[in-house]
Amino acid sequence: MPCPWPLALASLWAGAGCSLIVTFDDPIADASPGADTAPTVDAGASDAGAFEPNDTVLQAAVITPGTYAGLAIMPAGDHDWFKFSLAGTSDVTIDVLFTNGAVDDLDAKLYDMTPTPIANSSGIVDNEHIIRSAAMMNAIGPGDFYIEIFGAMNNRQNSYTLVLTVQ
Repeated sequence: MPCPWPLALASLWAGAGCSLIVTFDDPIADASPGADTAPTVDAGASDAGAFEPNDTVLQAAVITPGTYAGLAIMPAGDHDWFKFSLAGTSDVTIDVLFTNGAVDDLDAKLYDMTPTPIANSSGIVDNEHIIRSAAMMNAIGPGDFYIEIFGAMNNRQNSYTLVLTVQ
């Protein structure tokens, strides 16, 4: 049977053994040209595929504060982008939790709305952390911000959990 979904989803469907869950509880919205059509995933989502494609800043998955488990940078060279919004100046903590082995170190960057990098974490041990706070005199907001997760030296891969905390 040919895949009933658009080409972007067809590659996931072909032999991937994944499920697609569609609900029709909400009315259909008009996606006019130029509208923000990046995927939105609820806090607590644990299916990495729910965010894809999010390989560029233009495809950044919209998230809210929460914990997102089951994510992955795969294959090597992959980048994951996420977008979040702040209504006012806020303390923000970004944790990328993973176990680092010989060839699976991940790094993280935080970008402002332009997007220009404003913080990064590129350690060589488990986990990456970015903290922006009033106590450190570098709180951020209001506006839209982007998180980029990628393999160190752009050739690593690993699974991870993303935790976004806003206070």
